[in-house]
Amino acid sequence: MQAGLLQAQVDLLNPALGVSGLAWNNTSLCGNLLGVAVAAQEAASTPLSTVGLDKFVRGDDLVANFPQTDAQPFTLHIYWRVTTADSRLVIVDALLSLQTSLLECFPKVMLTTNLSAIEAWQVPGDGSAPSQVDAHIESDKFAGVLLRGANRAWSYLELTHPDDLGSWQVDPASTIIVRRDSFMLRRELGGEFQEKGVIRRMRVRGAFLPRENDLKIAARLVEEFAVSPPPLTA
Repeated sequence: MQAGLLQAQVDLLNPALGVSGLAWNNTSLCGNLLGVAVAAQEAASTPLSTVGLDKFVRGDDLVANFPQTDAQPFTLHIYWRVTTADSRLVIVDALLSLQTSLLECFPKVMLTTNLSAIEAWQVPGDGSAPSQVDAHIESDKFAGVLLRGANRAWSYLELTHPDDLGSWQVDPASTIIVRRDSFMLRRELGGEFQEKGVIRRMRVRGAFLPRENDLKIAARLVEEFAVSPPPLTA
C-alpha cells in the first residue's frame, strides 16, 4: 500500500505483524503497526488462525476474515483502512468485528505496535497537557500515544476509540528489547461476555503526522476521533 509519504504492506498469513515493511518518504522505518493476535484470559496472546482465511480489497480497505476455530472461539473480521488528509498526514485504521457461535464466550484481542522512535508522549483525551513517557505505563483511560521519529521526519499517533476502550500500555525498548530507540504499544480489546450471534465492532487508529506542531495536531486528532461516527463497513 502507498498513501502520501507512507509505504507499507500487510501479510495476512502473519496478522500479528499488522502493517509492516514501513517506509516514510522512501526511508525505511524499523517496526510494525497494529498487529493483531488472540488475547487469552489467563495466558499470553496467541496467533490468529489462518485456516479458511478469506480476504479481498475494497477501495482503500484491505479486508480479512479469520474464521472461528476450536483454539479461537470467535470469528474476527478486520479492515485495515488507509486515508490521507495530505501527503504528511496519513491515517491507518484497524476496524475489528468479533462474533461467536458459542452460547458463552469472552472474545478478546491484542493489538501490538513496535516502532523505532526517540521519544514517546501521552496525549490525554481530556484536553490536559501532554506528558513524556520515560517508563512503562498502563492505563484504561482514553488517550493517544505519540511517538517521535529520528531526524524530525515524522511523528506517529495511536489511540483506541473511547467507545471501544480496553487497557493499553507503553514499553520503552530498554525494558523489552535490545534497541533503546524503540517503543512497544499494546492494546487489549474486548474480553466481556458476548452472546451468540452478536457482533462487537471496535476501532484503533494510527496516524503519521508532521513533526512540526505534532503535539498540537495530535490533540486535535484525539478530539476528532472521540466524536467521529462509527465507520461504514459491510
